Amino acid sequence: MFFSNIEYLVYPDTPDTSTLVSENPDYKLLSTQELVETTSVNGSILDLITMTYPLNNATVPLFHSVLKDEFYVLSQAFYEDTTDKSLLEVLVKDYLKMQAIDLDKLYRLTEAYRKLGRLDQFYYGPILMILIKEADRASYT
Repeated sequence: MFFSNIEYLVYPDTPDTSTLVSENPDYKLLSTQELVETTSVNGSILDLITMTYPLNNATVPLFHSVLKDEFYVLSQAFYEDTTDKSLLEVLVKDYLKMQAIDLDKLYRLTEAYRKLGRLDQFYYGPILMILIKEADRASYT
């Protein structure tokens, strides 16, 4: 992989769930003696993003983990069309049924995308790009 300019290889077997993408892929394991407990003063902007969305008198998660169940990428709820779908799955269903994409929901998904782990970003990124392209193509007013 040295000459290919590929920094990361994503695969679903024991995934790295961190969201930190560093320029230096080498990392150091810290011992408990090296850890110092600190408190956050301001936090980060990502801390302000909630991973849920109010929908039909309920709160649904924005995303399910790719490894939530034995189904491929999307959850069992998506494939069996049950009510416990994530917001991403709701928008994908709307897209497949040729219904209008709710821009507020799509915005919330794209806003929270950076909080996902690498494996979820790998699978959900292309889906989000298709939804964004559809929203742009549809020329919503």
